[in-house]
Amino acid sequence: MAKSRVTIVGLGLIGASIGLALKKNKLDMEIVGHDKDPGISGRAKKIGAVDATKWNLIDACDGAGLIILALPLDGIRLTLDALKSNVAAGVILTDTATTKVPVMEWAKALPQGTHFIGGNPIIKPERLQGEGIDAADANLFQGATYCLMPSVSSAPQVIDTLSNFVAALGA
Repeated sequence: MAKSRVTIVGLGLIGASIGLALKKNKLDMEIVGHDKDPGISGRAKKIGAVDATKWNLIDACDGAGLIILALPLDGIRLTLDALKSNVAAGVILTDTATTKVPVMEWAKALPQGTHFIGGNPIIKPERLQGEGIDAADANLFQGATYCLMPSVSSAPQVIDTLSNFVAALGA
């Protein structure tokens, strides 16, 4: 049986920290990373935040059961636009942006059968020890509040899956 695949789009502080936290828990999954900066992708692989990286967004997301958009707000819109014609039914997508109203609206363009639940990890400032991938930390989410914003039509099992993901991060 193939391992489940998680794709992290955006490998800065939050994205790389998510990868490191998942790796720390030794979960039986493949973590694929994508970042528009190939140097960042390479560093994410070198520090062990991801198992593999793919430069092409669609290739990186192919076969993933969970896609995490760890991007600035403007990048989320562009990424959702690129994925809406290429994401398979049953895939769960989430984001890490602090602003939710526009993200939830953009996610409505995803095809029926995909699931989007907004996310917002709230990190205490004292936990932050720098910026970008160089500050990535497997323990960044320990004890943090991580808000999930499902739509009214979100299936309970999808909410459970995302809640388990958040718990695996330590939040």
